[in-house]
Amino acid sequence: MGAPQIVIDVNVLISALMKDGRTRQILVNNRELEFCVPSYYRPEFLKYSGEFAKRLNRPEKEIRRTMKQVFELARIKEFKRQEYKEFLHEAKQISPDPKDAPYFALALKLNSPIWTNDKLLKSQSKVRIISTPEFQ
Repeated sequence: MGAPQIVIDVNVLISALMKDGRTRQILVNNRELEFCVPSYYRPEFLKYSGEFAKRLNRPEKEIRRTMKQVFELARIKEFKRQEYKEFLHEAKQISPDPKDAPYFALALKLNSPIWTNDKLLKSQSKVRIISTPEFQ
Protein backbone atom coordinates (compact mmCIF):
# COMPACT_ATOMS: atom_id res chain seq x y z
CA MET A 1 0.00 0.00 0.00
CA GLY A 2 1.31 3.45 -0.96
CA ALA A 3 1.49 6.68 0.96
CA PRO A 4 -1.76 8.35 2.04
CA GLN A 5 -3.04 10.65 -0.69
CA ILE A 6 -4.37 14.20 -0.49
CA VAL A 7 -5.73 16.30 -3.35
CA ILE A 8 -4.22 19.79 -3.41
CA ASP A 9 -6.01 22.85 -4.73
CA VAL A 10 -4.11 25.29 -6.93
CA ASN A 11 -4.34 27.95 -4.22
CA VAL A 12 -1.98 25.83 -2.11
CA LEU A 13 0.58 25.88 -4.94
CA ILE A 14 0.13 29.64 -5.30
CA SER A 15 0.76 30.06 -1.58
CA ALA A 16 3.92 27.93 -1.85
CA LEU A 17 5.12 30.13 -4.69
CA MET A 18 4.37 33.45 -3.00
CA LYS A 19 6.69 32.85 -0.07
CA ASP A 20 8.99 30.25 1.37
CA GLY A 21 6.70 29.61 4.31
CA ARG A 22 4.83 26.77 5.95
CA THR A 23 2.93 25.72 2.83
CA ARG A 24 6.08 25.36 0.72
CA GLN A 25 7.82 23.50 3.54
CA ILE A 26 4.95 21.02 3.85
CA LEU A 27 4.95 20.42 0.10
CA VAL A 28 8.67 19.93 -0.40
CA ASN A 29 9.64 18.27 2.89
CA ASN A 30 6.76 15.87 3.48
CA ARG A 31 7.56 12.26 2.70
CA GLU A 32 4.48 10.74 4.31
CA LEU A 33 1.82 12.00 1.88
CA GLU A 34 1.35 11.78 -1.86
CA PHE A 35 -0.10 15.03 -3.20
CA CYS A 36 -2.56 14.56 -6.08
CA VAL A 37 -3.88 16.98 -8.69
CA PRO A 38 -5.88 16.96 -11.93
CA SER A 39 -3.31 16.93 -14.75
CA TYR A 40 -4.33 20.30 -16.17
CA TYR A 41 -3.09 22.19 -13.08
CA ARG A 42 0.56 22.66 -14.18
CA PRO A 43 -0.04 24.45 -17.50
CA GLU A 44 -2.86 26.41 -15.84
CA PHE A 45 -0.51 27.42 -13.03
CA LEU A 46 2.43 28.25 -15.30
CA LYS A 47 0.37 30.52 -17.53
CA TYR A 48 0.12 32.96 -14.61
CA SER A 49 3.87 33.19 -14.00
CA GLY A 50 4.03 36.70 -15.48
CA GLU A 51 1.23 37.87 -13.18
CA PHE A 52 2.97 36.32 -10.16
CA ALA A 53 6.24 38.00 -11.15
CA LYS A 54 4.53 41.40 -11.21
CA ARG A 55 2.77 40.82 -7.87
CA LEU A 56 5.99 39.68 -6.22
CA ASN A 57 8.13 42.27 -8.03
CA ARG A 58 10.54 39.59 -9.25
CA PRO A 59 11.74 38.53 -12.70
CA GLU A 60 9.45 36.00 -14.39
CA LYS A 61 12.45 33.72 -14.94
CA GLU A 62 12.96 33.52 -11.16
CA ILE A 63 9.25 32.77 -10.63
CA ARG A 64 9.32 29.95 -13.19
CA ARG A 65 12.47 28.54 -11.56
CA THR A 66 10.76 28.56 -8.14
CA MET A 67 7.67 26.90 -9.65
CA LYS A 68 9.80 24.20 -11.25
CA GLN A 69 11.63 23.61 -7.98
CA VAL A 70 8.37 23.24 -6.03
CA PHE A 71 6.99 20.83 -8.67
CA GLU A 72 10.15 18.72 -8.57
CA LEU A 73 10.56 18.59 -4.79
CA ALA A 74 6.93 17.99 -3.87
CA ARG A 75 5.58 14.50 -4.39
CA ILE A 76 2.80 15.50 -6.79
CA LYS A 77 0.98 12.84 -8.77
CA GLU A 78 -1.06 14.01 -11.74
CA PHE A 79 -4.31 12.32 -12.77
CA LYS A 80 -5.76 12.56 -16.27
CA ARG A 81 -9.44 13.49 -16.62
CA GLN A 82 -10.28 9.93 -17.76
CA GLU A 83 -9.11 8.64 -14.40
CA TYR A 84 -11.72 10.60 -12.41
CA LYS A 85 -14.38 11.49 -15.02
CA GLU A 86 -16.90 8.98 -13.61
CA PHE A 87 -17.02 11.14 -10.45
CA LEU A 88 -17.47 14.50 -12.21
CA HIS A 89 -21.27 14.48 -12.16
CA GLU A 90 -21.37 13.93 -8.40
CA ALA A 91 -18.53 16.43 -7.91
CA LYS A 92 -20.46 19.12 -9.77
CA GLN A 93 -23.40 18.51 -7.44
CA ILE A 94 -21.37 18.96 -4.25
CA SER A 95 -18.70 21.49 -5.23
CA PRO A 96 -19.59 24.98 -3.96
CA ASP A 97 -17.61 26.43 -6.89
CA PRO A 98 -17.99 24.81 -10.35
CA LYS A 99 -14.32 25.40 -11.23
CA ASP A 100 -13.33 23.17 -8.30
CA ALA A 101 -15.37 20.18 -9.50
CA PRO A 102 -12.28 18.34 -10.91
CA TYR A 103 -10.62 18.52 -7.47
CA PHE A 104 -13.76 17.11 -5.86
CA ALA A 105 -14.03 14.39 -8.51
CA LEU A 106 -10.44 13.35 -7.87
CA ALA A 107 -11.00 13.40 -4.10
CA LEU A 108 -14.10 11.20 -4.52
CA LYS A 109 -12.17 8.76 -6.72
CA LEU A 110 -9.28 8.52 -4.23
CA ASN A 111 -11.49 8.76 -1.14
CA SER A 112 -9.14 11.45 0.09
CA PRO A 113 -9.39 14.97 1.50
CA ILE A 114 -8.68 18.20 -0.37
CA TRP A 115 -5.99 20.56 0.94
CA THR A 116 -7.17 24.09 0.23
CA ASN A 117 -7.28 27.48 1.86
CA ASP A 118 -10.62 28.28 0.21
CA LYS A 119 -13.10 28.44 3.11
CA LEU A 120 -16.07 28.19 0.72
CA LEU A 121 -15.18 24.55 0.00
CA LYS A 122 -15.92 23.65 3.63
CA SER A 123 -19.59 24.50 3.04
CA GLN A 124 -20.22 20.94 1.82
CA SER A 125 -19.93 17.78 3.91
CA LYS A 126 -19.19 15.02 1.38
CA VAL A 127 -15.41 15.58 1.04
CA ARG A 128 -13.11 16.41 3.95
CA ILE A 129 -11.38 19.76 3.52
CA ILE A 130 -8.03 20.47 5.21
CA SER A 131 -6.47 23.92 5.44
CA THR A 132 -2.76 24.63 5.94
CA PRO A 133 -3.05 25.40 9.69
CA GLU A 134 -4.48 21.90 10.22
CA PHE A 135 -1.18 20.25 9.26
CA GLN A 136 0.81 19.26 12.36
